[in-house]
Amino acid sequence: NDALNWPAWRRDAALLSLGLYCMVGGGMTPILAAGFTNVAATYDVTVPKVALTTGLYMMGLGVGSVVASPTAILYGKRPVYLVSVVVFICAAVWCALSPSYASLVVARVFMGLAVSPVECLPSATVAEIFFLHERAYRIGIYTLLLLGGKNLVPLVSAAIIQSLGWRWVFW
Repeated sequence: NDALNWPAWRRDAALLSLGLYCMVGGGMTPILAAGFTNVAATYDVTVPKVALTTGLYMMGLGVGSVVASPTAILYGKRPVYLVSVVVFICAAVWCALSPSYASLVVARVFMGLAVSPVECLPSATVAEIFFLHERAYRIGIYTLLLLGGKNLVPLVSAAIIQSLGWRWVFW
């Protein structure tokens, strides 16, 4: 069951799966930026209040990392990733269906908590599934996907917000 004994294609598939989750998770931070005024109009709040959803998401990321890292040491990284994905999906649905501003804020905090493992665990995961001479290239792929998500997802979200509305970015 040692990941270093897996075939190369399986280890690369695990990296790609983790990288795509990192891309989506990293991109969720500024996902509403293009639609702040739309969200403000929906809930009849100010734009700075809507911007608070991004800050609280990032707070959830930080607090979640403090919990996710020791939990991964105790129970393993796979269960932490799996639980975080389920909570992340539930929080995304919650955001999309939020009936009030307060509900959206709480959902964004839970989303940040859920996605925190993609910030604190992948480098250790790569170190566990790849040999030393393979790691630098794989860490580069993970970093490219994480930062690509933070830079490309807002562009895609702007197009989605313009054509379908801000709630659709969470679907």
